[in-house]
Amino acid sequence: MTEIRALGGLSRGEEIYVFDICGDTELCEKLRGIGINVGTKIKCVLISPFGDPKAYDICGSVIVLRRADADCILGAAPEQAL
Repeated sequence: MTEIRALGGLSRGEEIYVFDICGDTELCEKLRGIGINVGTKIKCVLISPFGDPKAYDICGSVIVLRRADADCILGAAPEQAL
């Protein structure tokens, strides 16, 4: 069974493949504009001292997202991705 996780819950070094993007239309458009689409591989690379925000490797670029925005991105671990 595939475990779907929110991007904001990843620990440093963990990665997922995007399964779905939820949230309001404006946020979804902004996320797609920076390269986050279904099937995109995202890896958590840095976590701020207080845990929010976190930095993610997305298509070779490091992007920083607040937890509230990152939780709109749902995905599965690479070994579970379809």
